[in-house]
Amino acid sequence: MESPSAADAALAELERIAALLEDELAGWRRRCLKAETEAEDSRHRVPLATSGDLQLLRQRVAELEGANETLERRIVGAKEQLEQLRTRLRFVGEQTTGGVR
Repeated sequence: MESPSAADAALAELERIAALLEDELAGWRRRCLKAETEAEDSRHRVPLATSGDLQLLRQRVAELEGANETLERRIVGAKEQLEQLRTRLRFVGEQTTGGVR
């Protein structure tokens, strides 16, 4: 069996750990309350979307998707032109060096 001093030391350690946990819990509670307040405030600042807003957003998304497809086609075309230029440069290089590398 433990001596009274060992039991007292263990109890003191347990009390110290409990106090640390209490402080940690209080900190988390403050953070949660702050986050809840900020979330509630943001709900009041951001207006609700109407069906007209959603229609405009869908239209804008469609426009952006179309622009994206156009850009993708242009990139593919540019890559093809780049490959043609590489082929021409390779040919010119072979002609000027007599096919020796």
